[in-house]
Amino acid sequence: MEINLSKLFNNQNINTNQNPEGEVSSTSLRESANLLKNVVNSNNSENAITVLKNMLAGDTFSGLVTNVSEGSVEILLNQNVKINASLSKGVNISKGENLTFMVEDNQNGKVHIRPLDSNGQANTVINRALEAANLPINEKNINIVKELLSLNMPINKETITNLARQMAKFPEANLNSLANLTRLNIPINKENIGQFEAYKQFDAKIEQSLNTLESDFFKDLEGLINNKNQAGNLATKGDAQGNNPSNLVGNPNEANASALGENVQNLQKDNLANARDILKSTINNLYNGVADSKDNTLDTFLSKESLNNLASLVSDKELASQIKDGSITTRDLVTKLFNSENALSNENLAKLIGDKDFKSLFHELINETMKLSPKEVGESEDAINEFYNKLKKNVDELSKDLKNLNISPQTEKNVDNLKNNINFMNELNRNLMFMQMPIKFSDSEGNGELYVFSNKKNLKYDPDNISAMLHLDMENLGPLDIYVKLTNKTNLSTNFVLESDEMLDFIYENIDKLEKRLSELGYDTHFEMKTNDEAAKSFDFVRDFIERDLNKSSPIETYIFDTKA
Repeated sequence: MEINLSKLFNNQNINTNQNPEGEVSSTSLRESANLLKNVVNSNNSENAITVLKNMLAGDTFSGLVTNVSEGSVEILLNQNVKINASLSKGVNISKGENLTFMVEDNQNGKVHIRPLDSNGQANTVINRALEAANLPINEKNINIVKELLSLNMPINKETITNLARQMAKFPEANLNSLANLTRLNIPINKENIGQFEAYKQFDAKIEQSLNTLESDFFKDLEGLINNKNQAGNLATKGDAQGNNPSNLVGNPNEANASALGENVQNLQKDNLANARDILKSTINNLYNGVADSKDNTLDTFLSKESLNNLASLVSDKELASQIKDGSITTRDLVTKLFNSENALSNENLAKLIGDKDFKSLFHELINETMKLSPKEVGESEDAINEFYNKLKKNVDELSKDLKNLNISPQTEKNVDNLKNNINFMNELNRNLMFMQMPIKFSDSEGNGELYVFSNKKNLKYDPDNISAMLHLDMENLGPLDIYVKLTNKTNLSTNFVLESDEMLDFIYENIDKLEKRLSELGYDTHFEMKTNDEAAKSFDFVRDFIERDLNKSSPIETYIFDTKA
């Protein structure tokens, strides 16, 4: 490529001393910048031409290709400075590209240049960004700029230094995670970093968190009523008079032994009363604001044997009778059980908390109050928003309740993780459209995750063309990805990606039902099905959702730097 120097006027873009491997000399960069600054101030085109004439092999400058035709190219430099050049054979560039060119030869007033390769382009942009920001060119800063470039983020001093501060504050965090949180305007803190990393690993399922929380909740209750911690500590420490209980074995001092036994007995009563209050408060809070239509009668999920077992623990005869025939709802049973003074004795309360049938009953309570049914998902546009408002309130109230109980650190961690998950989703939905749906079917449970592959800004301007992916983890079907594309409001293309050939056969057998239902709703449908083995690549949370809207093929195209500013 040969530059016609007579077309140069007013100003020249940045000039650096760079070897063919793309390593920039920062000293040469500053000297060139100062020289160019003098050229601009003098407004002397001849001086600008002199700068180009004095370029050495390896010097570089950047510009925007504004026209390519018949072997020639027009390049726009800073402040509307334009130069014309001849393209050498084999050089392939396109209009609209921002490129960095390197001087190959400079003899007899003719400068021969070539565009740097992608690595050279990137190295030049990175070094110029750091020079313009007056930041040292070191490994940490270079990696920061590379990450910002890959995410099409600003590479000014403020953005670079802010990300550097976050790296210092959270040294264990992944740089890409920190940069993406910054790009999405999500507060960078320990909780959001943890949630981002968990989502990357598909390890942030609300349905799974609810099940774990439920299990640990009962472990803590059982530990409380059995005095595993407090009574054991009392027996070890001795009574209020300072007697060591280990010396009471064979000790004739029966008064001390009696006092210790009375203290343990009182502690058990206090713990049972505490457990009753916790259950009462938790149940009332969970059902507060939940419609009666969600309630199921006991005979829909408990066997006759289980019903009789539960009835045997209840003191109230009328309530026991309703339990036996299974006609009472979950809500009515637990409300009467823990709001009535005579329905359940302390002795039977201890038995009830450890009973497997009561745990099944409590599990149904969680399903009714903290999970969605398929009917609810399709009921209205606001159903999921209402669900999350209720779920957040339930978790907040549950957290308060558990603070009154001597809960284990693990249970407290589970509650906090659930709260952080909901808060993270709320932050994420400021820019993107994503939601989890812990679902309760009639005979099974599962977790759904809906990813809409258009940010809210793009969706506003093109609402008739929507792409999304629904990821389901089901008890019977296993993991299932459903890719959906809706065009012109009615054309619906659906691609199922399943775990096994058996599930593929199952979908084939039932796809006509889905097609009929969608057709009745006015959609023209097209279905494809394949297994994970046949899929080109598995879904990646960051690549395929968080960074989906980024064009990563040429991350440096939009950057031209002027170190004079």
